[in-house]
Amino acid sequence: MKKLVDIAGYEYDWLLCDCEGKIAFMSTAGVGYAPVTFLENTGDYERAIDEILKLRKSTSAKKYPIVGNGCVNDWKDMAERGVYGYDAGTSEEYYELISAPKSPLFLKDLPKDLSLIIEKAQLTDVSFEHTTEITKSNIINAEMD
Repeated sequence: MKKLVDIAGYEYDWLLCDCEGKIAFMSTAGVGYAPVTFLENTGDYERAIDEILKLRKSTSAKKYPIVGNGCVNDWKDMAERGVYGYDAGTSEEYYELISAPKSPLFLKDLPKDLSLIIEKAQLTDVSFEHTTEITKSNIINAEMD
């Protein structure tokens, strides 16, 4: 198991779902808060992200950042598979929406082994469709549920 101090300063990506079962790709950007469920099983989340990226594109991205020439745009790639994207940027206090799909992917659309990983971190009071910011307190509150 990793601790927050172990991931500080490093880019780590993880997944969570909202109250409706939609999925989000979260990037700590070296500073973002990450839940215990992720820290306990970082390898499971890496595998889940890889498996989602192997899915066929199912929608278009209605929002995504532009990346440098020759760089892989994981934000756009995830959005084209129906996954929202939030980046911590420069703050441990919140993640900001930076990519969004036209049509979302739901937990129920994934194989059971992947949905079981993602649903461990579920925000029961947040809908990604209506939220541009996921706060540290949103994540901590979900851990206590």
